[in-house]
Amino acid sequence: FDAGQFDEPVGIDVDQDGRVYIADTWNQRIQVFEPDPSGFVFTPVAKWDLTAWYGQSLDNKPYLALDRQGHVFVTDPDGYRIIEFTTNGDFIRYWGDYGGTADTFNLPAGIVVDAAGGIWVSDAGYNRLMHFILPAPYDVWLSFVKTLKNGTLLYHTAITLTEVVLGMLVGVCFATVVGYMLAKSRTLEKILSPYLVAS
Repeated sequence: FDAGQFDEPVGIDVDQDGRVYIADTWNQRIQVFEPDPSGFVFTPVAKWDLTAWYGQSLDNKPYLALDRQGHVFVTDPDGYRIIEFTTNGDFIRYWGDYGGTADTFNLPAGIVVDAAGGIWVSDAGYNRLMHFILPAPYDVWLSFVKTLKNGTLLYHTAITLTEVVLGMLVGVCFATVVGYMLAKSRTLEKILSPYLVAS
């Protein structure tokens, strides 16, 4: 279909400049429309394709919402996830999978962004309303750089590696001692044999 044409439009939202964003379901794309000075005529000005919305079920109704930072959040009901884009259609990230935990979905349907930037998603499959607070990707990067600069990341990595190596050494030493004792003591072998499986 050409720009401005639809195959089951579902989700819709409007940004601060009056541009209208529409989830064009079976064309698997987002279309963006800009109003003329009268505000009554809208012209298609942008669109981008999604790797989503493949399921042909009647439940596969994608919705979308915009935040004040120029991000578009789109539900992918049959994909059990939320996809985030810039208003130019650049992919940022996605989250979710099938399940009933705090970060998974059964059927993500409606979505809205509140004044504080929190994202609310209705999980229709589990009859629940979920709230997400996302750090901006740039903030995540800054936090990572900070942990590199102040040595926190290297410190914790060193501790983890030390624990792994010490654990292996203790395990090898213990297994060597027990193996030697079993080889030398028939009494100990009889006591422990029901609990040991030879390979």
